[in-house]
Amino acid sequence: MKNHFVFLSISLLVLSGCSKEVVLEHKPYDFSYEVKETFKEEKGDIHYREDKINNLHIDKVEGINIKTNVYDVKELNDVTTGYDSKSYSSPSNDLDNPNNYIESNLLVVPVYFTDSSVASDENLKENKKTLLENAFFGENSLTNYESVASYYHKSSYGHLKIKGEVLPWLNLNESSQDALAKGKNNPEEYSDSVVSKILDNIDEVTFKKYSSVREGTLDALYIIYDYPYSKEKSNDENSLFWAYVYHYKKNNKVSQYAWSSFDFVGEKALDTHRVDTTTYIHETGHLFGLNDYYNKGNYSIYQPMGFMDMMDYNLGDHTPFSKYLLNWASPYVLDMGEKETGTINIRPFSESGDFILVPSSSYNGTPYDRYLLISFFTPTGLNDLKNFPSYIFTDKDGVQKIFTYPNKYGILVYEVNAQLGYFSSSGIRQTVPTCYITETPKAGDYVISFYHSNELNKNDSLPLYHLLESSGQNTFKEGNGASNDTLFIYNSTFGINTFTDLADEFGITFKVSKINLSEASITFYKKA
Repeated sequence: MKNHFVFLSISLLVLSGCSKEVVLEHKPYDFSYEVKETFKEEKGDIHYREDKINNLHIDKVEGINIKTNVYDVKELNDVTTGYDSKSYSSPSNDLDNPNNYIESNLLVVPVYFTDSSVASDENLKENKKTLLENAFFGENSLTNYESVASYYHKSSYGHLKIKGEVLPWLNLNESSQDALAKGKNNPEEYSDSVVSKILDNIDEVTFKKYSSVREGTLDALYIIYDYPYSKEKSNDENSLFWAYVYHYKKNNKVSQYAWSSFDFVGEKALDTHRVDTTTYIHETGHLFGLNDYYNKGNYSIYQPMGFMDMMDYNLGDHTPFSKYLLNWASPYVLDMGEKETGTINIRPFSESGDFILVPSSSYNGTPYDRYLLISFFTPTGLNDLKNFPSYIFTDKDGVQKIFTYPNKYGILVYEVNAQLGYFSSSGIRQTVPTCYITETPKAGDYVISFYHSNELNKNDSLPLYHLLESSGQNTFKEGNGASNDTLFIYNSTFGINTFTDLADEFGITFKVSKINLSEASITFYKKA
């Protein structure tokens, strides 16, 4: 989870040991959002679109142990972080499901320590459980934004329905300080022990109900601990109390789980009965296999996405790369053929799933490659500015600035470097990035994963996912965030006075030739 930003005029919650004698109500999200057609077999003058996402075939290499990285998106292409993609993360595209949606299970388990606020207050315990039900499975009117269920239903264009329940509170029978001592050097080891306690306390009927994808394995587990989270994750003593997603290695009953504080619902939730949910939405993105898009490296202040992504600053809709990986929408792939020029019309991305992919000359037809993505951003729906606070960030000179989410209509352009590579068990890259993995690494244990990441260090020249600025500059390297000026607007061009290197590489330039509230036109020109 992101931890370097500071909310404006929001302070950390310190829970009281008492509560008002009031019983909150839970209103389940009704999944009435219309399923959108985001897959379509189509051939246009200068593009094509397929009704499914192609899988990248990687031949098994004899004599070495290769597995996929559970912290990256596909395992590999068929399974998202341990879950069958047809059943858990992606629309099925088959005749048995004419509405083209899938249902996913999420089991939320709140746990508490002997010194937690709910330990001696049954009314508070019940109210906090209701707030969690609203945060994960409630109507968006009960939140300051969207519940986890409503957000993913809308972000997936109706293809994904997250259903589940919040179990009764589980007493861990030890103090928070005991937990801190056990988790000081290895938070994952302690949280793994909590998973074991949860499994010991789940009845067989509940376990089977939430093991629909893989028999004998919970589909998804989200643990909520009742203790204030640490502002400074870097403080080892408090690092246990932050937000994580872990792969569970102790047994096969839980593929992975999320671990977050109740306090992420917001300091006023018990009074207003409205919860903050963006941390839970972000961490659920990790459960689906999405990476963090902010830079966690120690040697660079460069933030490749300019804070403008749910997997970066916990803000807004998921962006095209994530939805392409999760198989929620297929792109309009630019294919100029013999044409010298042509236009592609796209509707607002968050409402339609329209986006354009500009391929490299060796594009393999999958998300695992190098390409450009183009989408039409509108400050509506999941991107509505009124739902987001402003943040303070610090640039390369140590100057504090305010990041405010863009509120204009415009075009967003992204550079993607999602080639795959081999990693040894020690994390050392064994091959250069390649669209299809053909080189054989030396004997040993290896992981196939994205060759690049947004965790940039001294020797990294290319991020995994990078938002380009319409000016052609890269102020994100100086620690700055995106703004309205990042957007390409009417008559903006690409590859003529800006990004000429990318224009040469991809063989095109383009111009935003029309933009209104409902549609934008991108006119492409073949580069001589």
